[in-house]
Amino acid sequence: VKQAVAVPVVIASPAGAKQSQIAASPAAPRNDGLKETAQDYYQKGLRAQADSDNQEAINNFIRAAELDKKYAAAYNSLGIIYEQEGKPEKAEKMYLKAISADAHYCPVYSNLALFNENRQDFIQALEYWRKRVLYGDQNNEWTRRALQRVKELEQ
Repeated sequence: VKQAVAVPVVIASPAGAKQSQIAASPAAPRNDGLKETAQDYYQKGLRAQADSDNQEAINNFIRAAELDKKYAAAYNSLGIIYEQEGKPEKAEKMYLKAISADAHYCPVYSNLALFNENRQDFIQALEYWRKRVLYGDQNNEWTRRALQRVKELEQ
């Protein structure tokens, strides 16, 4: 787990609350300019998303992902926007890319679980909620929500 100062960014969508990237500021300076550049684009994307400028946010998240193919947060944020825009295939593709980039990136499991619940695929949703619980910090609100949903769906 990377050490970072975290500021949660939660985005509301027609499907309900979505968990966006935890915008991280590295605890120690990084020496790889590539990652910082990707992070800069990511932060610009978050600002555009907060300003409801989805196209600008998409452009910045895509640029961040182009610069760092393992930037799970960028793919996750793209998934959120595409889902909000009624593009479920693109949303799911981005969520799955986030997992490919970092299988331990927790926010994407919450988003995929909610995404699948909205599609009435509760078996798949349960699988993603379980992964959120497995990889998440037990003191995190989203991990606690995931545990509650696992209990509800297992009944």
